[in-house]
Amino acid sequence: MALDKVSAAMMNPQSVGESAPSNPTVGQRWYRASTAVTYQYTNDGTSSFWLDISSGGIGTSTGKGVDFVGDIDPHSATNGSGLAVGSVYYNREKNRHFVCTNATTNSNVWSGKYAGHGGSTATYAISGTYYNVHTFTNNGTFFLNDTTALDILIIAGGGGGGNGTSNEGEGGGGGAGGVKWYPANSLVHGSYSITVGGAGAGSTTSTGQGGDGANSVFGSFTATGGGGGGSRNTSVQSGRAGGSGGGGGQRDDSTANGGAGTTNQGNNGGSAFEGAQMSGGGGGGAGAIGTSSTTTGVGGAGGAGIVEGTTALHNWTTGSGTVVVEINGTDNGYAGGGGGGGQTTPANGQHGGGNGATNSTAGTDATANTGGGGGGQGGDGGSGIVIVRYAL
Repeated sequence: MALDKVSAAMMNPQSVGESAPSNPTVGQRWYRASTAVTYQYTNDGTSSFWLDISSGGIGTSTGKGVDFVGDIDPHSATNGSGLAVGSVYYNREKNRHFVCTNATTNSNVWSGKYAGHGGSTATYAISGTYYNVHTFTNNGTFFLNDTTALDILIIAGGGGGGNGTSNEGEGGGGGAGGVKWYPANSLVHGSYSITVGGAGAGSTTSTGQGGDGANSVFGSFTATGGGGGGSRNTSVQSGRAGGSGGGGGQRDDSTANGGAGTTNQGNNGGSAFEGAQMSGGGGGGAGAIGTSSTTTGVGGAGGAGIVEGTTALHNWTTGSGTVVVEINGTDNGYAGGGGGGGQTTPANGQHGGGNGATNSTAGTDATANTGGGGGGQGGDGGSGIVIVRYAL
């Protein structure tokens, strides 16, 4: 190594050796004689790592230079002649570098500073375009390095199911958590706080309604928690309002209405039925109202939610269009209502919603991180989820 490079390497306290020092501190330097490369321990706000600072700060390429140049960030199918672990890719449009850590054709892994950081990250392709997807199933922070067009899906926690008592009536299904969909929303560099709404608890008594789900939040955008289902009470009990409304509960004498849904987030719950054998209404879903119980002893089905895995999009601003959202390339169902309980025949929930039950059994819980409503007869709702994606 040239004398001037040795002098530069020794200006700051550093370690010399073939292996990186253990328990380093940010700012510490390490010189590896066999490659004549000096590294500095660095933190980019998300993780800490050793950064090559003596060959342009661009990684550990064999030639200490750039191996591939492009105008977008690399992804799993960024291939090229001579690609190997340690190859360096330079995005000249964004002026940032990436290092290949797994060189498997069409399944490559690149390490570097993409536009966004936070949550659980995956990459997938649709119609020839590759996307980075950040999924939050718990509270967290999304960091954005550049002004970027983001597709944002926010689903709140689902409401809990209502309850009943033996031979007297059945609880309504919980309403699904509200859904907010922001396609191609341009956000600027910065940190965005993420809150994932918790599930509403199913009612444990015949007089109290199911608990409401909690709101989910991305920055300034909020989806409303689902409403709890109505219980047997002393006569009738309506479902609670929410992102989608809970189904009505029933004892006797008159019809218990479902709770109201929130405009452009969800739908109303279904009504309960009064007859020889009472039954609860289905909780509302993001895609359809909860089904009202119309037959003695038969609970109402939960309202449909949204389904991923196709390219058609529901327009949440106008409430029109096919109720599907393509966000992470998998056929997942979200934000379906819980099924109402029935004395003879319970009803099923949809797209993450729990199933209703009879007066002698409990309703099932909704699926976690779907925002589904809990099943009538005390099923808990499902927690929410926040998903963010952007094209590479």
